[in-house]
Amino acid sequence: MVHSDIGGSISDRYMAIKSSGTASVCISLFFLFLAAPVLIAFEREPIQAEVLEITRPVTPSEASFFRKVISDATSLELGRSGLLVKSAAASEDASIAEILDAGAEPSRERIIGLVNEMTEKPDFVLLTTYSVAGESIRMDLSWYDVAEKRWTAGTTKTSQIGLDLDLDVIEAVGEIIAEVEDRLAEFPKRPIDVGVESEDDGGPEARQTAGIDSPGGGTADSERSAVDAGDDHAEMAIKHFELSIGFAPFLTIGNASDYFKTGIFPTLYGGYRFATPLGLLCLGLQIGVNLFNAEGTATTSDNILVPLGADIRLVVGDDSFIAVFFRIFGGAALFRADYPGLNLYRKIVPYAGASLGILKKLSSAFGIGVDLGYTAFFDTALPISGFTPSANLFWRF
Repeated sequence: MVHSDIGGSISDRYMAIKSSGTASVCISLFFLFLAAPVLIAFEREPIQAEVLEITRPVTPSEASFFRKVISDATSLELGRSGLLVKSAAASEDASIAEILDAGAEPSRERIIGLVNEMTEKPDFVLLTTYSVAGESIRMDLSWYDVAEKRWTAGTTKTSQIGLDLDLDVIEAVGEIIAEVEDRLAEFPKRPIDVGVESEDDGGPEARQTAGIDSPGGGTADSERSAVDAGDDHAEMAIKHFELSIGFAPFLTIGNASDYFKTGIFPTLYGGYRFATPLGLLCLGLQIGVNLFNAEGTATTSDNILVPLGADIRLVVGDDSFIAVFFRIFGGAALFRADYPGLNLYRKIVPYAGASLGILKKLSSAFGIGVDLGYTAFFDTALPISGFTPSANLFWRF
């Protein structure tokens, strides 16, 4: 329970979470990049199973503003685990209004009774209750199997109130998913989507009509129809076109580093995105300008490399949280060197490169990304290559 003498401290800390969130993400982007392979490992193939996510404080006086932090993190991890997620906070079903009423304090049995009164029942329920004590928060997570009519998994997590609270929630949800892995494997697969049910989704009742209401149920025709409908839904959800601007230092390696250490490398990219079994594939073009000044023993030169070429990107994961992408690119570049008092040197040279990075969507259309790349320009006189730790902003439409 939050007492009056610590209420201000909790509120201040919560405001710190909100105001520092963006700065914390920016500072951590490079370290998240190092963990990118781990993030891929947590992805699982989407399945045709729906979970009702319920988050509520233990008592009415608990700090209710933690509900959204916990609920959002829980929904994200459930979606990344391949489940369709229905949040109780976003539901208009009258049967669950009592569950979310902080003054009602219903028992787990009463909560399941209310779930059974819903017009569209989920396959599972994940109930998270929390209580605050000083600067720590305790979360109790319980997993209910509607078909088996019993609680089948649970875990407890106590965390310090801070910027990494959502990561502790994700870890706890991951423990629950690991406990029910065999049960989830019984459900049929579904097309790739964002893992969150839209408001006009028919839910489990609609799946029953399609003949895929339970594992192994339905005919082959009905399952194919459901997959086709899912493909249409996923196709409509994708914003196919993307524009992005990026900026990176060009950190030279090899022989060229004897003449210059760092260049400035802004880029502009445009591409077309579409779904594949591996993830979202984006085919596009990129143009950039690599500016650097070279210094030799006898003279100096102002240099410009203008690369223009194809850029292919594969995005894995849901960038509402963090998505990982890999890109390969190549084409031709105009190499221009201006030597004071000497002739102007111009040449077209081939180039190629690759990079690995992460993306984070900030809204339905805009987001940010970072990646670490390697680019090589194949000039016969002086090959130029280097690393490009890049940050970019993207717009999808």
